[in-house]
Amino acid sequence: MSNNNKKPNFSLDDFKRWMRTNDGDDDVQPEVEHQSSNLIGVAVEPKIDEDRIQAKMEVEDGYPEDLALDFSENGGVIANVDGKYFLIEVDSGSFLIHRAYVRRS
Repeated sequence: MSNNNKKPNFSLDDFKRWMRTNDGDDDVQPEVEHQSSNLIGVAVEPKIDEDRIQAKMEVEDGYPEDLALDFSENGGVIANVDGKYFLIEVDSGSFLIHRAYVRRS
C-alpha cells in the first residue's frame, strides 16, 4: 500500500512570516501619490459631448448645464485627484468626473 499521508509543501507559518516581511503596499503608494500630484493644474478637455458630460459629472459647485457647456467650450483644469476621478475647475464652478472622459488639452 502506498502512503498518502505526505505533508504539503505549503506551511501556514512560513506564509505568515513571508507576509510580514514582504508588505508591498509601502512600495506602491508613494508612486501613485506622486502621479496624482503631477496631474493637478493640468489643462483638460472633454472626450465626450456636452450632454454626456452633464450625465457623467457629479457637481461640486455650480449648475450642471453651465458646467457642461463651459467645459465643452473652454476646457478646465484638474484641481484634485481622487482615485480615478478628477475634480475639474471651470469658470462656472467645479465637478467630479471619471478620468476616462477627459484628455489633456
